[in-house]
Amino acid sequence: MDLVAAFITAMLWGIAPVVYRKLVHQVSYGFILIVSSIVYILSVTAYVFLFNRHEVINDFVNHTDKIPILACTTFFAFFIANMFYIYSIRKTHNINLVTIISALYPIVTLILASIVLKENLSIMGLSGFGLIVLGMIIIIMSSKIRQ
Repeated sequence: MDLVAAFITAMLWGIAPVVYRKLVHQVSYGFILIVSSIVYILSVTAYVFLFNRHEVINDFVNHTDKIPILACTTFFAFFIANMFYIYSIRKTHNINLVTIISALYPIVTLILASIVLKENLSIMGLSGFGLIVLGMIIIIMSSKIRQ
């Protein structure tokens, strides 16, 4: 079931770039970000209050020192990254290439996890890293050939 959830996640995340690409020439970046953020905040709030209310309240009381790092991470990972992503979708005619390049974040995660968290990279992890890079090269080359 865990892998099914991962595939469902991938499919749902795959919808957003197409929708953004359709809308980005009709509405402003700010409009997309505000509507997306409002829906996200309302959805998360409903989920928290329906399923994890006491746990979250305890975390706010006991872990206030974690709020600044979460705020900074959210600012850069969501706001700044989304601004660049929407800008790229608007300025680039090849949404496939933009989406593939922006989907390279697992490589950054692997590298940071090994450096910051001292996690060992397995042979499978390194192989996956290599396959991702190889896939990117093939996609970029095929993109240039078509142009």
